[in-house]
Amino acid sequence: MTTNYDAGNSRPPARMKSTGNSRQLSGVPPQTFPLLPRSVPLQATTSSISAVFTTRDAFGSPAPKRQKTHDGYTYTTSPINSHIKLENPSNLFPDNPLSKVGVVARSTQTAPYKITSATAPLFVPPSPIRPHLSPLRKPGATRLALGTSVNEEVQTKPYALEITKNAPQYEDLTSTDFFPWLGTHQEDILGEISIKNGFYDRTPATPQECNSGTRSIIWTNLKHKSGLQILSSLFVSVLDRRQTNGMVTAKSTFKPPPRVTLTDAKRESWLRDLASPTIPLRRLSRTIPHGIRGKSLLDHCLAKKIPVWRAVWLAKCVGANEIRAFKRKGTSGAFATGGERKWIREWTTNVEQFVEATVRSCGSPEWQLDVTYGLQLVKHIYSEHLLNREHFLDWTITSFHNSDINLLPSWFLVLQGHFDDITRQIPLSRRLVKAMLEQLYKISNVNIGEINNSISIELSTALRLLVLSNPSYFLMPDSWAKCESILKACNQKSDIRWTSRIKQIEARNFRLIEKSGEALRHSGKTDRQRFIDLLDTSEGASDIKLLSRESLDTLEDRDLLVFTLLEWSTTPYRDGLPRIYLALRLLRLWNQIRLDLDPSVLQFLGQASTAAGVDRKAIYRLIAEMIRTGLFSIGKYLQWLIAGGLYGSRSEHAHTKSSNAFELELLNNIPLCDLPSHVLNLRRILMTANRVPCPTDIDDEEAVKQSLGTKISILKNDYIQCQQGNVITDLAGLSGTVKYSISRWIRDRIGDECSGIKDAGSETLDDGLPRAPISLADFYALRDVLETFEDFPMLADVLILLSAGAQKPLLEAIGETVNHNIEVFRALGAAEDLFQRLLSRTQGIYTRNQSDKSILVSLVDIGENLPTRGAIVLKLMQEIGFCDPKTAFAACTPISDTMADALHSGDSNFFEEMEAMLSGGISLDTQTLRGVFSAISERLRIAWVGDDPIKCKFVELLAQLRPLNNGEFDCLMLVWLQQLVCLSAHPPLVRIISPLVCAGVLDLQAIIQHFVSNLSNGLNNIDCYTLSLDIFSLFDQRTARNARGRSQRTHRYSKGLNNFLRTNPDIILILFCRCFKASVADDAVVRDRARTLIMSSFCLRIIQEVVIRYRPAVSSLEQVFIADLGLRNLAHKMLDCLLCSIPSSIWAPTIISQHIRTLLRLANDFNIGLCQLKLNIMLDVPQDHIYDNDTFREECTTILLEEAASTFKSRPGIWLSFLSSLPQPNAEMFHARCMLTLLTTMPKCASKTSTSVTAPPTSVISIDALLASIAAVEDRLPSIPSIDSIATITKNIFQLQSYFQLGDRAVASPHGGVGHFEGVRRRAEKDNLFRWIDVLLRLLTIHQSIIRNTKFPQETLCQFVLSLSRLVTTLDLKANSLLSSTILDAIAFFSDFLSPESRSYCTAVLGDQQLLHDSPLKYLFMSVDDEIDWLHTARPCNTFTSFAENINLVPFPFRRWEMVQDATPTIGENDTSLSLAYFGIRKAVL
Repeated sequence: MTTNYDAGNSRPPARMKSTGNSRQLSGVPPQTFPLLPRSVPLQATTSSISAVFTTRDAFGSPAPKRQKTHDGYTYTTSPINSHIKLENPSNLFPDNPLSKVGVVARSTQTAPYKITSATAPLFVPPSPIRPHLSPLRKPGATRLALGTSVNEEVQTKPYALEITKNAPQYEDLTSTDFFPWLGTHQEDILGEISIKNGFYDRTPATPQECNSGTRSIIWTNLKHKSGLQILSSLFVSVLDRRQTNGMVTAKSTFKPPPRVTLTDAKRESWLRDLASPTIPLRRLSRTIPHGIRGKSLLDHCLAKKIPVWRAVWLAKCVGANEIRAFKRKGTSGAFATGGERKWIREWTTNVEQFVEATVRSCGSPEWQLDVTYGLQLVKHIYSEHLLNREHFLDWTITSFHNSDINLLPSWFLVLQGHFDDITRQIPLSRRLVKAMLEQLYKISNVNIGEINNSISIELSTALRLLVLSNPSYFLMPDSWAKCESILKACNQKSDIRWTSRIKQIEARNFRLIEKSGEALRHSGKTDRQRFIDLLDTSEGASDIKLLSRESLDTLEDRDLLVFTLLEWSTTPYRDGLPRIYLALRLLRLWNQIRLDLDPSVLQFLGQASTAAGVDRKAIYRLIAEMIRTGLFSIGKYLQWLIAGGLYGSRSEHAHTKSSNAFELELLNNIPLCDLPSHVLNLRRILMTANRVPCPTDIDDEEAVKQSLGTKISILKNDYIQCQQGNVITDLAGLSGTVKYSISRWIRDRIGDECSGIKDAGSETLDDGLPRAPISLADFYALRDVLETFEDFPMLADVLILLSAGAQKPLLEAIGETVNHNIEVFRALGAAEDLFQRLLSRTQGIYTRNQSDKSILVSLVDIGENLPTRGAIVLKLMQEIGFCDPKTAFAACTPISDTMADALHSGDSNFFEEMEAMLSGGISLDTQTLRGVFSAISERLRIAWVGDDPIKCKFVELLAQLRPLNNGEFDCLMLVWLQQLVCLSAHPPLVRIISPLVCAGVLDLQAIIQHFVSNLSNGLNNIDCYTLSLDIFSLFDQRTARNARGRSQRTHRYSKGLNNFLRTNPDIILILFCRCFKASVADDAVVRDRARTLIMSSFCLRIIQEVVIRYRPAVSSLEQVFIADLGLRNLAHKMLDCLLCSIPSSIWAPTIISQHIRTLLRLANDFNIGLCQLKLNIMLDVPQDHIYDNDTFREECTTILLEEAASTFKSRPGIWLSFLSSLPQPNAEMFHARCMLTLLTTMPKCASKTSTSVTAPPTSVISIDALLASIAAVEDRLPSIPSIDSIATITKNIFQLQSYFQLGDRAVASPHGGVGHFEGVRRRAEKDNLFRWIDVLLRLLTIHQSIIRNTKFPQETLCQFVLSLSRLVTTLDLKANSLLSSTILDAIAFFSDFLSPESRSYCTAVLGDQQLLHDSPLKYLFMSVDDEIDWLHTARPCNTFTSFAENINLVPFPFRRWEMVQDATPTIGENDTSLSLAYFGIRKAVL
């Protein structure tokens, strides 16, 4: 008889006492056999079960009975209940072999027998076959002879009994005993007792045993009064003996499972057994194979899908053996500990390699299952501390940070599994947040796909939760400027809590920014400067609504916003009319949202009337346009002037006109159209009272109308005769009032003509539209008049009116006009409308021939300036190709033999023959292309030298030749131009380049870069200077403007120049520096030409734009200007012209000191770059001057400090901009003076026992100004810190330690029983202490570059961090939460610069001082790999003390690698790694 246990179950089967059968049947699945509760006796169970059982029935049923049928056969049955009906016993067990030998009686019934009952409790299992009733072999059957082959599989393993599937089970899914049928079991032998009472494992006790002597003895002792006490003592003694004998007292017999060397096949078989959960681990612990370690162990687990908990068991077994191997080698404890740490680091690296390989397997077959299993396995290894957790988390964050976008979702999944552990440590959390923000920045710069969008949403959600949970994670001053916008974009909804947290994070980062943190404290001026930068980079503002929203968000002060916009649009330090019309559109939008403009406009006009160096013409233009559009009330302005004294007492003085020149000139330049009569009368009264005659405007207006009527046919019927001799020739010198009136008159006249023709309907074109009522000559004349007046709104209206019925020549001229003024029209907002109208008109007259090509080219040029018209521009470019009269054979037509004759023909026939050949479409090889180019270029050179008008025809030939081979043509053109400029007598370079650029033959940017890169190749200084002057002259747009004609596309040249100036300021600087050096050349001609060019208006405008927009230009120009005394004087002269200041070309200390003060007061947000450049030149002492440099620098430093004291509070942004560009010697001296002033201002402790902090003494400059000034000049100091700077910072740290001692004494001093005045004094001292701690922190933050340097001693940095930590835990900072937050942020920031050894030292010191428990510092210094400190062993230390004092707690070494279950093949009493005796474990009672 055998017993089969459940696989994986190590306990023996429990016995069950019953009235019948005591054996158990083995495991049957619950779905095939009902569960039997262990608590129910089997005898009771059999009473409700109706089934057919043999004598081997496991349920203890009564003995079966034999019955005889009518045909003499017998069959065996069991008694059945009345509610069960047996229908066919032969079919009850269809697979029973007994049916084949006729043992069971055959029934004559045809219907099969069935058990039919709705209440049958369980399925009846079949009876086993009786041995003596087994089927007999046939007489003729014989055995197989020896050696006969049988096609049967040879059994290689001994037969093991398997539990049948339909065996009964208990409630806990364990099977009853199961035995094979042999016929010899005692339950198979029936007797009278077994039939009546069933079977028992043990013989039932007889009733006489209950009346034994023991009971009588005990009962005798319990009958008297003390019986209860005796019974209690008896039970206590039994329990005590049980407690004593039942405790586990044996020593731990744990040993890691041994490893043996196995073959590859056996090792694979062992791994397969490990992957099977049915095989117990105790069986596998006998032979753990060698060679499975490191990454290969994890790979085997992944390949065979070993259950995670069994894989961790294998890793623990291998690791425990590896670690114990270091201790078995007979080495010292320190060496063994070092070896163990080294092995753990290697194992951690293996786990990291496994994770990386798993992540990179994404996309392979079944990668999802592999990634899921791999991450689960690593998570279990990590959670059980089986690796270096700190190194693993650090590696995980680094891998996520450096991950490619394609693998980013997988790495983010890895990261999510350890989010909780990472966010427990602030250093790791800061690295995590920075990595997430940078990855989000990468995603935002690529095409948004489904995966990228999903991971972007996940990252944004995680960042949003981290912002709301702990803002300390976002302390990243080094990268805050880059990450700020990304973080703000994570939340698109308006949330008050989110906004407040973002502002809090922003303020905390600003406090730790190295150089600009102090400047950013003064956010008012910074916002103004940001708004100015936004306007400077608007580039025409194609989306004016977006620019308006950004402007309103940048500067919250609405009055300052409008005032700054008015200043920017009219300042002389910005150039161009587009800025005026851009400001006008912004004001129109702000007026629609009911923003009050009048107070800011009146304030601006009041300051402009007295300010020096303002662009009054720009102011007059802006105010006039505001009056036109109704944004400014001229009536209110006149009333404001009268209230200010313009009319009345002031009008009686003789100097009234000169003192009110600005207001009077403004009144003389406003449009009078559509103004009411009372406003006109009031204006006339004011001007007459100030002796300004008004009838002059009327006379000028009549004279202009007469002059235009005689020249322009469309205006000849509407001019008025004026007085004899009043002839106006200078249209630009007219007053603004006259100009606006004439422009309005022209616009109305053309509108009347167009409407009259439309109403008449006589002259129409083929498309039914009215013919334009103007000739091409008249259009050019009207255009010139309106452009001279600079009245572009009226010009736009005229172009719109004429475009409706324009023919091809006029339409081309309108397109040329729009292209030439495209920047103004874009700022005005009319470019889109003009483009659409020209496009509609072109569609009406388009015939797809050669004459339409020019119109399409103009439309393409306009559309390239409009970002929203990209698709239309592409279609227009395709249509340009269809307009060429080339046949389908043009691309492959070879050159004819007449080409040679054409190349050598005379000038009269050359152009016609070449144009015919090139327009007909040919293909040229390289040699022929060179010949054709040589012939055309030679004739073009001769035409240029003689100023022959036919040169335009040769330029058109080159334009037709270039598309045949662009690359070869461009190379030939560059070589030809290089040879041309080297000739002694060549025309000005601008006359050569301009027509080539306009025709599309040359790229202006490419040719300038080519010339600049080859300036020094084979040229002497004079030739190099000459070529530099020629190249710089290309930027003079007056040449292209003067050469503007009907057939030339001069707007291309102007557009190319503007783009080059905007995108290549470095090349502009190189050219200008060479031209500037040419002003002191030996050749007088070159010298005079250079000085003339430098002082020209276009050169001054270019240098102004470059210096203002390109900040590195200040240092580059400074080095050139101070190189020579002559260059210095010319630089002063040029800068004085740009700044409109007093000339300062004579260098003298007293004069320079005065000019420095004047310059500091002249500077504003618009000319700060020019003022910086001039100040640096003035601060530089000439080398040959007899004045002492140090003395002069001391005087300049004194002046700077005095000006800082007086102007820093009102203009901090201007002042800090000056300091950030000081020359290095002056910056060092200024920094030293500021540091000396600040350190002498700091209070000193009077004695070692004093707790008072003296108030700061009165200083010329405030503490905030000193700190901001020190931060501003930090950039100008040497990058390598000097010994003095390190000593200064060390002194500051010691000063901070002294404040900490003051705080200790202040806390330790008694506070009870003090009076009111004493309490007030102590609170004042405490506030003073907090203030100076904040000042020192700000000062040390400014000098963080010195602290970061490797030369800075780590000991001093440790003292600094420890001092800050003591301040947090010692001082009562609850009343000053801002200082507390600042100190914690400083600790978190500066602790990043500690080396690992220094960090461990700080952690140990703080731990010894009990400063890490229940303190924010533990999140900064505690490591995720710190050992558990809650597990200790208690040891007696003194027998003469109480029990509580007699306990000494010793940390217990917790061996995580040995926490292995089922480590030994057999079960021991105490076979666990952590001894059970420590916990008072009792033995199990079975």
